[in-house]
Amino acid sequence: MSHIGISPLCKLGGESISKARQQIILAIIKHSGTTSLCTSEVQSLASKKNTEDRPSTILIDIWRASYRVIEHCVRSRQNSSTSNSNSNKIDFTIISGILLKKAEFLLQVSSNTSSLNIKRFFEISSNDMNSINKIFSDTSSSVQRDFSRLLSELVEFFQSPLKNIHELNLRMLQSLKNALYRSSAFKSLNLLISKSDNDITGKLPDLPSPYLHIIAASKIQSSMLEKIDGVHSKVINSDDKSSTLKSAISSAHYLNGLPACGDVLSAQIKNQFEVVDHFY
Repeated sequence: MSHIGISPLCKLGGESISKARQQIILAIIKHSGTTSLCTSEVQSLASKKNTEDRPSTILIDIWRASYRVIEHCVRSRQNSSTSNSNSNKIDFTIISGILLKKAEFLLQVSSNTSSLNIKRFFEISSNDMNSINKIFSDTSSSVQRDFSRLLSELVEFFQSPLKNIHELNLRMLQSLKNALYRSSAFKSLNLLISKSDNDITGKLPDLPSPYLHIIAASKIQSSMLEKIDGVHSKVINSDDKSSTLKSAISSAHYLNGLPACGDVLSAQIKNQFEVVDHFY
């Protein structure tokens, strides 16, 4: 990346800042969906004698983003040192340590849907730089917009004052566990409905299929609401318990309280909820 040069502020930190910047670049590459593009770029450079070829503008954007992160953190530390002490000395190991923890955290978590879509775009385009540059030069392109948004969000995460990555990791794990519990609960309700539906249907009179299903579903719904209402009877006091319970249940989204549980689990819970919701 001799075309860009090295930021003076990045030179100040020495080896510790250089190592942090490398990990930042890796995290950005992963979550911006540009892994295959980087691989293709390396192979292209390795196969040519002229190593001065200008890299992709996309990779240059990533490279510059890593510099912005370092520069912001160093400046923030400088300002903090100036206001809190007579000494202007900066401990770069503290800056690099925080950035390394953030990068390690991002390298452990899965990429989101937008990142995966960008990754598929590069794979489908076979890393044809002419086609890629043409699409990325178009600001109306959804791929270009997603890439710019992800790059901006990643830079903001690294520049944020967040320091306790361990606590963030624990919260995400708890959210994941809660999501799995909720997914299991919807699966259980679905199995209960299916089983009860079969049991009740066999005991009903010979009616056209649509009407039979409605009667069975109504009986199941009534029975289940009665059981659930019994659990909530100490909290919900009303003459019309069914409508009160219905209001209490419908007041919360099926993903409420599950931040950062991931696109895959969110989609699973959504599908399971819709199956259960069909009977209400």
